[in-house]
Amino acid sequence: LRIVHDRLAALRDLEIGVLTRPQSSLADFYRELGESFGVELRPHNRWQGAKVLRERWQTFIDTALFHPVLIIDEAQNLSSGVLEQLRLLTNLETHKHKLLRIILVGQPELADLLARHDLRQLAQRITARFWLKPLDRVETRAYVQHRLKLAGGSQHLFTPSSLHYLKYVTGGIPRLINMVCERALMGGYAYDKSRVGVGMVRRAANETLPGRRARRWTRIAVP
Repeated sequence: LRIVHDRLAALRDLEIGVLTRPQSSLADFYRELGESFGVELRPHNRWQGAKVLRERWQTFIDTALFHPVLIIDEAQNLSSGVLEQLRLLTNLETHKHKLLRIILVGQPELADLLARHDLRQLAQRITARFWLKPLDRVETRAYVQHRLKLAGGSQHLFTPSSLHYLKYVTGGIPRLINMVCERALMGGYAYDKSRVGVGMVRRAANETLPGRRARRWTRIAVP
């Protein structure tokens, strides 16, 4: 998400808005949309509907000196009502360009959501789709080492065999890699390990991954 944001922000005449925790209510969605671009879109009273807020957005953007791009993270959690508003927002345009471009970022469930019959009109407006495929063994090792480098730690906290097992147990899915690595590092800290081995990754996976036997980290303090 940050890579997409930074690359778009480098382009001229673009203003980037990001929603990281999409709201299900229309009022909250428009409030966050407005805050992302510095415009007041709060309803003045509870009787104001989405139509008024959408018209207020169009009034604002008609005179804006930039082209807004809205990035919505965890888009698979959006309600049907908000998704319908996104479709209507994509209809707003001048004779030259759209008044809002939208990038949806989400988990695989997002594809299932957009495949619904009642959302077909929104799905038809999607001009490009990109899928992040599972990482292979080399990419998994590079990904973990990169994240460790960004965190200011040693890039060799995980043993080669533990990274091999990490790829196996997570299937190379970055979100699952993050979950297991975080818990494995916590376990390594709790047991005062200098490196994370296969056993630590296995225990972390058992606790964090769906469908695996849960085991809790324990540490007996000896006075």
